[in-house]
Formats: sequence, structure tokens, C-alpha cells
Amino acid sequence: MAEDPTPSQISLALEKAFITLPDQQREVLRLKFKRGWGYPEIAEATGQSASTVGYLVHHGLKNLVARIEKELES
Repeated sequence: MAEDPTPSQISLALEKAFITLPDQQREVLRLKFKRGWGYPEIAEATGQSASTVGYLVHHGLKNLVARIEKELES
């Protein structure tokens, strides 16, 4: 059985995965989780509708998890 990744391995995988996301997904995730903005604020700042922001957040997180898992497997 493989060992669980260390916190530093997870952090590095997150950083690597985050920079590979498409620009729009990366930007909405940065605004949502680093700045703590809600969908209406992100929508206003990016010129997107709130529903588009929700879509980008959802798919950005899905892509991020998949990329982190792939990074940790290698």
C-alpha cells in the first residue's frame, strides 16, 4: 500500500495543478478562495454572469482535483 502524501507534497501538487488551469477558471478560483468574493462580486469584476462564474468555479475545482490526483500519482 502506498504512503499518504505529506502536506508539503500536497501543497506542491496544488501549486503545480493551479497554474495549469485555463485562465478563466484560475481567475475565478483565485477571487473566490483567496479574496473570499461571492459569485456576484466575481461576476461584476470579470464581466461574466453569476451563473457563468458558478460554472467556472465548479469546473475549475473539478479540473484542479483531477490534476492534483495525477500529480500525486507521478
